[in-house]
Amino acid sequence: MNLKSNLKAGFRANVRDVEAGPIWNDGDAAAKCPRVCKSQGGAPDGNWITTIPGKMSVCRCFF
Repeated sequence: MNLKSNLKAGFRANVRDVEAGPIWNDGDAAAKCPRVCKSQGGAPDGNWITTIPGKMSVCRCFF
């Protein structure tokens, strides 16, 4: 089941932000977030945010 299937079925996904180093744009996030989330046993939900400009961003991952 993917996330959308889980939500439709009434399951709640455990979502958290995982530090990823700097992410420069959506293309960079698409390359980095799958690896970052997988390293913590999760999968990316497609969202990311810069927490410290030029130094740190986080990928939103579901578990």
